[in-house]
Amino acid sequence: MGIVMESRFEKWNKIFSDTAMNLNVDHISLRMERMMSRVVELDSRGRMDVVNRELEGGIIESVGNAGIGRVVFTGEPDLAGAVVESARAATELKGPSIAMAGVDPVNVKAISSLGEDFSESAAVISLLKDYGSLLNGFSNGWKLIFREVSAWKGFANTEGSRGLRFERFSYVVPEISAGQGVLGHSREVLGGAGGLNAVENLHEALENLAGRARRQSAAVAVKPGIWPVVLDPKLSGLFFHEAVGHLLEADYSMNNPRIAEITSPGTRIAAAGFSAMDDPTITGGHGSYDFDDEGVAPEPLMLVEDGLVTSRLHSRLTAASLREKATGHARAINFMHPSQVRMSNTFVLPGKSEIGDLIGQIDEGYYLVGTGSGETGMENFSFSCAEAFAVRSGQICEPVRAPSMSGNIFQTLMDIRGMGNENGLFTGFCGKNGQIPLPVSFGGPSLLLGSLLLG
Repeated sequence: MGIVMESRFEKWNKIFSDTAMNLNVDHISLRMERMMSRVVELDSRGRMDVVNRELEGGIIESVGNAGIGRVVFTGEPDLAGAVVESARAATELKGPSIAMAGVDPVNVKAISSLGEDFSESAAVISLLKDYGSLLNGFSNGWKLIFREVSAWKGFANTEGSRGLRFERFSYVVPEISAGQGVLGHSREVLGGAGGLNAVENLHEALENLAGRARRQSAAVAVKPGIWPVVLDPKLSGLFFHEAVGHLLEADYSMNNPRIAEITSPGTRIAAAGFSAMDDPTITGGHGSYDFDDEGVAPEPLMLVEDGLVTSRLHSRLTAASLREKATGHARAINFMHPSQVRMSNTFVLPGKSEIGDLIGQIDEGYYLVGTGSGETGMENFSFSCAEAFAVRSGQICEPVRAPSMSGNIFQTLMDIRGMGNENGLFTGFCGKNGQIPLPVSFGGPSLLLGSLLLG
């Protein structure tokens, strides 16, 4: 398939280039994609479901003086006609002028060593049944969702950029119920870049998730109020991604003067010693890529350093609007959507404290673990964790039901009292403006917060 896709991309690229060179439009780009996915579901009652999907096509985007013309196509297209139609739409639109930040052209062919062929169905089913047998001894009921995705993605534009890459991801998502009386529940995305190898040897992780469900079944209610807390690395990473990372996506600053003000470089956003970055270049990262959907080569980007904003995430359009540098963060979930500013692998940098030292500073409070649901409203947030434990006299005590936590983003960041020395990334998915699921990673160290509202 690799040779076939390279040949097809070269064919489409030639048609695109030959057509676009004769059109009077500032900028024209082609994104093409061939995606294959498979989902296998197995539950504790023995029910199984298998769904396969293939999708192939592309999008032509033409940037004129006052508008962007887009044409989406599937299958073998009239590519020349799509390029002409996109350019026509761009030139006919009326409105404010549109500019794109200048970037160096890319010339990338990233052929992964992960292998293109999907895992044998028998091997997938055997693995899920093995995991199910394990969970039968620890839970009241379960569902295992295996998902495998592979995609060829190509890019070309009238500035000379050319890129072709292959991506492959595999996941197991367990949904587990356990306990007596009021059942506890746990769910987590396991896996990442790779084939079946990415979801093998998950027995310990599944046992831990079953244990979490049992603990939540027996847990007591949290005492509502404002408490000192420690967030575990996964929760601290998600907190930064949701509460701060999205604010640093520059399309929000384009449309909201208040966000533009509080995220402008040099503004203090967190306590001294707090730093965070986004890095699409991490080898094997769930959110990594060699070029974004505008054909920009990304680089590691420091977002916050010692509590001060240092950079915003940009597309070429937002960078030109705010007169900042394009950072290579224009991403779309597939060719059927326009790109928008998105994070990749986003993480808080570690501190120097051991987790025990952070817990030891709490006379009475809580240790919050794992990720639940959450939302932000510009400067305020509301999240839930996966589970929690009471902390008394610097010791982790009984489990409590996973509470909600809420507050002002910036007051909370200024109230960071300590940072752990952990450093890791977790597999996740992000949604924005209806585009979900976009592969991302997030992570950070444990964080000690002086006060947080729990309910």
